[in-house]
Amino acid sequence: MSRKFREFIAADPYNPANTVEGCVCVERNRNYGSLTLKKVNGNNVDVPPIMGTPKIGYPFTREGNFRFSSAEEILCFKKYDGSNILAYRYWDEKGNPCISYKVRLWPFLRGKLIPMWNAMLSKYPAIKKLFAENPDIAAFSFELYGCEHPHLIQYENPLDTVLLFGLRRDGTLVVHPDIVADGIPKATLLKSVQKDYVWEYQQMQEEFGERLHLIDADTQMYAGDEGAVWYVKEKATGHWKMFKCKPRQIELTHWGYQSLTHEVLKSTALNILDEHSEITEAVFKEYLAEEYPPHQIEASLQRIRKMMRRMNVRGDYTEKIHELMHRYQFSASTDTRVIMRAFANHFPRNKMGNVFKELQHVLRTM
Repeated sequence: MSRKFREFIAADPYNPANTVEGCVCVERNRNYGSLTLKKVNGNNVDVPPIMGTPKIGYPFTREGNFRFSSAEEILCFKKYDGSNILAYRYWDEKGNPCISYKVRLWPFLRGKLIPMWNAMLSKYPAIKKLFAENPDIAAFSFELYGCEHPHLIQYENPLDTVLLFGLRRDGTLVVHPDIVADGIPKATLLKSVQKDYVWEYQQMQEEFGERLHLIDADTQMYAGDEGAVWYVKEKATGHWKMFKCKPRQIELTHWGYQSLTHEVLKSTALNILDEHSEITEAVFKEYLAEEYPPHQIEASLQRIRKMMRRMNVRGDYTEKIHELMHRYQFSASTDTRVIMRAFANHFPRNKMGNVFKELQHVLRTM
């Protein structure tokens, strides 16, 4: 198998009878994250490639030269800081349609994302109707976010999701105003832009920067917004392209030559744990290389290793907590004191404070 693809054999948590074999594209191009399914339950299947959520770049070069195409329309939507969830459909060996959900570089959800997303499916049952109501769309991209799923931005809501966009079979984007999605929240439209693209972009950057404030130095959590995503409908092709618009203090990390910040490393580590049970240095570098030059990654090795150790411990705690909750048949309604007394036999005494914090996150998603 080429290094451009990662093979997998995995059970589908949303179609438990199915074991799926195939590969996911890891090459950093328009096919990044796309799936090729080869077998379901050991039988060959003929499923068209499933395009993944594309990576979003900036509308300028490292030298600061903007590269906006002439546009029919520009829509600016709020950017949410969480985990991307892609809803997609495939067909099993008997031709039955199956709806499932994936993160960027793995064919399904796993770990803590499963109970979190299950809560969203219960909250918004219309999500499962999207394919029937939009037959020309092959996949739907969501962001799962909230204070129960913390990354860098402190949200007031516990846990929620928004529909970002749709993808046709060929990978072209469908903006969410063109999607029938009654009863499902959508990314907030901030404004539309008709002219002065660069000036409007820079003004938006400044506004985001003024509202962004560090509120917790220990966890590096911010109040404010992560930024916006600009959807540009090109005159030449009629297709939509996406560009990030982030506060300048965050953007400078992407384009500067200093060590990568705590915020960047934490966000990257959380994304890795969505798709891997453990963070390794090689995987950490692989993810960072999607957006940062080699010299900046090498200059950050000490910070990378420190973050890796810290987040692996956190991931281990979460996985063990889920295992023990199942073993002792505890539920979200079980008295926390009873749970912690049982856990005391399984964790070091000096780590019980950290275990308690992770337990709170687990209980809120049950």
